[in-house]
Amino acid sequence: MKVLLFNPKGPSEGYGVGLAYIAAVLIRKGHSVRVIDYHNREDNKLQRLADGLRWQPDVIGASMNSFTVVNAKKIIGECRERYKKKTVYIAGGPYVTMKQEDFLRENREFDCAACGEAELTFIQLLDALKKRKGLGSVKGIIYRKGNKIIKTGQQELVDIDKLPFPDFSVYDSVKGYIPVYPLLTSRGCPYSCVFCLNVRLFGRKWRSRKPENVVEELMRAKKEYNIKTYAIQDDNFTLNKERAKEILRLVIKKKINMPFSLPNGIRADMVDMELALLLKKAGCGVVKIGIENGDPATFEYVKKGESLEEIEKGVKILKKAGLRVESFMIIGLINTDYKSVMRSLAFVKKLGIKTNWYNAIPFEHTELYDWVKEKGRFLAHSDKLVGSLWTPDQPILFETPEFSAKERKKAFYICNSETGNYEFFAIGSNYIEKSLNILKTLWQYNKKRIPHFMFFGLRKIFRLARGIPD
Repeated sequence: MKVLLFNPKGPSEGYGVGLAYIAAVLIRKGHSVRVIDYHNREDNKLQRLADGLRWQPDVIGASMNSFTVVNAKKIIGECRERYKKKTVYIAGGPYVTMKQEDFLRENREFDCAACGEAELTFIQLLDALKKRKGLGSVKGIIYRKGNKIIKTGQQELVDIDKLPFPDFSVYDSVKGYIPVYPLLTSRGCPYSCVFCLNVRLFGRKWRSRKPENVVEELMRAKKEYNIKTYAIQDDNFTLNKERAKEILRLVIKKKINMPFSLPNGIRADMVDMELALLLKKAGCGVVKIGIENGDPATFEYVKKGESLEEIEKGVKILKKAGLRVESFMIIGLINTDYKSVMRSLAFVKKLGIKTNWYNAIPFEHTELYDWVKEKGRFLAHSDKLVGSLWTPDQPILFETPEFSAKERKKAFYICNSETGNYEFFAIGSNYIEKSLNILKTLWQYNKKRIPHFMFFGLRKIFRLARGIPD
């Protein structure tokens, strides 16, 4: 069968692996797949859509998260308007898994939705369509039958070590080159962070690939996609510390010889000097740590399963090994207020690391969402999040009696300016506009940082405006 998949434009940069894995398993089963990638290529959108429809696909699908659902719906609406051949429209991705039956009730553009991991689900779905069987035999989907919304049984978790390598050759944005190759070595996370959707998406079971399998994929990617760098996109790369070390040893032994990043970060309590030195030798220049909250009085409510003392120790080890360390922090988690966030700021300033501050997003089916529902007031739905995660035009999604929306906005500007993240509120199409808007924001919220921005930040904004990475 012919499957046409869409990757809508979203806030993050680069490639993910979801659609590429689906493409790989379907191609292995003898199906034909094309991916129209609006996220990494934005030119000639209507022409590319028309070309895809002329291919006469049997199934049309779109992957989406909270930031791309609006764009995905527009794409499928355009397909329905232009394409008259009888076909099945399927949705997938984190947003669908979060919403479940409500997704189909609210989005009549789609006939069915795949929840959770979709590799096995897609194989079963195409098999049912080809044999003209009912969709009730397909695990892991929600589908519309007349006026009824039907949810089938849960799909079994895939053995990720047996999956074919993700296939990016079917993306219309890939012409033999991927700037930053996305590498996924494990799925899932057993921890219970109050803001995280991971349990909803993948369950608590952590599954990993063998180190040899991981490095084999990297070596193949160097040949097929001419990659110069890669990003390990695991939610918990170091859960099995010895496996992580073995991957790094193989990267060194096989002379992969390219820089890499860990954009989702690693846990500080898993860091020892051997791991830190292997990270550096294998090519990792910057290590990101998810701290989220540095206030001793409220840190326990994040439920990270580690202590601030362990975080401080891990950061010191990484810095001693010669690695640059950055951290993620969240403004407005459970039981916090403005003073609590200032204590978090003091903690990361003591660590002496660059820190990226984000306003909390209460996704449905998380403990944070339930807490806001009970203790606070929603101001906007997460569907309202579009574009970048951190730009000032993003709405504050909720407030509490102890921490108002106005205070949350102020905390966002104070914390990011104090840790040098001027690009987090650099609005404008060029260097001059961005710089003027940063100065305007600093004048309103944090005047004392203006000299620091003039001395250190201007050059960075200039480089970013020209597309030169930091």
